[in-house]
Amino acid sequence: MKKTLCIWIILAALLMASLFPYRSCRLYDDLSVVRGAYLEAQRKATADAKVAEQMIKDAGDIIAEQSDKIATLQTQVSEKMSGIKDKDKKLGHLTEEYSQSKLTDTEKIANLEAQVKIWSEKFTLAEQVIADKDAVIQAWTIKFNEQVKISGAWKLRYENEARLHLLCKEQVKLLEGKVSGLSFKSKITQALVVGAGGYILYTTLRSR
Repeated sequence: MKKTLCIWIILAALLMASLFPYRSCRLYDDLSVVRGAYLEAQRKATADAKVAEQMIKDAGDIIAEQSDKIATLQTQVSEKMSGIKDKDKKLGHLTEEYSQSKLTDTEKIANLEAQVKIWSEKFTLAEQVIADKDAVIQAWTIKFNEQVKISGAWKLRYENEARLHLLCKEQVKLLEGKVSGLSFKSKITQALVVGAGGYILYTTLRSR
């Protein structure tokens, strides 16, 4: 009976020991899958980062260019609005001059022609102001669209980094679980082997 018990203990220890290569292979297989996913995500993140970096740079250059354009246009609008005010002053003087009865018919005609000319110049300036303001709106639209591109590029980089972080955590969790399991089985096997060895030694010494 004791001999049979000893044999079973030894067989159990050998069975547990035989499971280590299988568990080890499973560990490397699972780790290989996660590691492969991590390397692929890392490759994608690196490629995307280069594209995003260039996109951010190009968009930044365009935004700076449009900002300069807006500043120039706003200065032009301000100057043209001042020009319109000057035209209004001149028209006021001419209108007041025309109302004076001492003007001759020839002078009145000259006055009216001057008013027509100023009104024409004022109209031209007003059209230019409208065109400049439209250009400002267009420049702001371009700036907004480029800023959206920059935000999208940063969002892509963040998502890739988050993906890499998640895969790293999966690798750590996998290793921790496998190592913990193997450590537990190792302790059981060691206990069985030590117990079997002690039992064999005890039986040998007792039989003498």
